[in-house]
Amino acid sequence: MNTLARADPTNVRSWSGKSHGGVLGYWFFYQLTRFVGTWPAYAVLYPVVLFYVFVAGAGRKGSLLYQDRLFGPSTGPLQRFLRAYRHFLQFARTLVDNMLLGSRGPGVFTCTHEGLEHLETASEQKKGAVLLTAHLGNWQLACGLLEGRLKARIALVAYKGEEENLARYLEGATTLKPLIIPVGDSDMASLSILHALRDGEMVAMQGDRPVDSRVVRVPFLGVEAPFAVGPFIVAALSGAPLISTFNVQVGPASYRFIADPPRRYAFDRSRDRNAQMREWVEDYARRLEALVREYPYQWFNFFDFWNPAPPGPRKAPPG
Repeated sequence: MNTLARADPTNVRSWSGKSHGGVLGYWFFYQLTRFVGTWPAYAVLYPVVLFYVFVAGAGRKGSLLYQDRLFGPSTGPLQRFLRAYRHFLQFARTLVDNMLLGSRGPGVFTCTHEGLEHLETASEQKKGAVLLTAHLGNWQLACGLLEGRLKARIALVAYKGEEENLARYLEGATTLKPLIIPVGDSDMASLSILHALRDGEMVAMQGDRPVDSRVVRVPFLGVEAPFAVGPFIVAALSGAPLISTFNVQVGPASYRFIADPPRRYAFDRSRDRNAQMREWVEDYARRLEALVREYPYQWFNFFDFWNPAPPGPRKAPPG
């Protein structure tokens, strides 16, 4: 079977990559965390998220499709509602934490680190590294919490349409001024990523949301799903190590940061290239699945992940 599948480009384009929460909502929660604190902001989320569970139909459907694969089919409307509500609420809490970082700084957070030395070593060598992240927990917050610990600049790969929001958030929340590399409509992004790696930068890429047609279908929660191969291709072409990183919430303003040992990839000309990429992606998918099962309400892909491509624009819970 040809494992290098091509997602429907029409579907890819129809999914804009943009989140919808509203400028007023972001401003409100930013001011709430700034002047009142964490717990009141968390408390206000309960009725706000309730509203979003009812109005965000596409996101709710995606959440329930995911949870049906993870937990098994729901037993009725009440269980479906509670599943979606808990998932949305967890996502909203991570957005509040982003506001908290911007309004009060990293000092209000507690964070344990596992494998941070892998990132520190790679940053000291200044030969570039691929930081493979996922839509698990709060990867944006990790950038702020890692500030001052790494000696190389982090370049962030973001879906086109979100790069401006991401840059504005990071510059407002921290003193970081990272390079933002937009992807989604041009092969030029790959050249920008390779250039950043060769300049010694640490390039953060997400492996669980394809942004172009380069995907490999591998088992995930019992069914084959499309995963991006871009991070593995650039690691193989550049020779830079690939380090899988995750940042999950373990309590109010409390996180667990995980960095796996670095891995190096290279194409073996005597073997089928698609088969090699499938092996690489399968390892990542197994690692991600283990963490998703450990933190089931912190995987934030609110669409049918098992389809060849995400559907159209989605609504996200409030921030």
